[in-house]
Amino acid sequence: MEDNDSKTRKDEGKESRAATPPKTGEHILIVDDDNLLVQLGQALLEKLGYRVTGCTNCREALETVRQDPKKFDLVITDYSMPKMNGLELARELTRLYPDLPIILYSAFSNVVSPEQAKALGIKDYLLKPVRVEEMHQAIRRVLDPKIL
Repeated sequence: MEDNDSKTRKDEGKESRAATPPKTGEHILIVDDDNLLVQLGQALLEKLGYRVTGCTNCREALETVRQDPKKFDLVITDYSMPKMNGLELARELTRLYPDLPIILYSAFSNVVSPEQAKALGIKDYLLKPVRVEEMHQAIRRVLDPKIL
């Protein structure tokens, strides 16, 4: 049995490991039609040590990746967007750049199942609201699959 102080120290160690910033400065493209969420996502992910580019629509995101496909280590996209949704973006990116990992997030749990997402090449699927720690863990799972 652990005393509270010992348990607290162990829990703090787990939290600090989970929140450890990336050492390689991976470049992430974040896509959401809500500009405020893009800005917030950029700020939070940059604070964690990532380089981040934001786009407010899928067509812009697709063009951004097409301009320099090797620039990005990961794409994080919302599902629900006008004209072209995040799932359509993921399909197109996966078709063009099969090695580019994608994380899809949505406020709607019935949009796509985790199994369907994986079948489409999406590496992780999160439900909104997404906590920073949850996003960071998903990023690490995708970029360092053998570590976590």
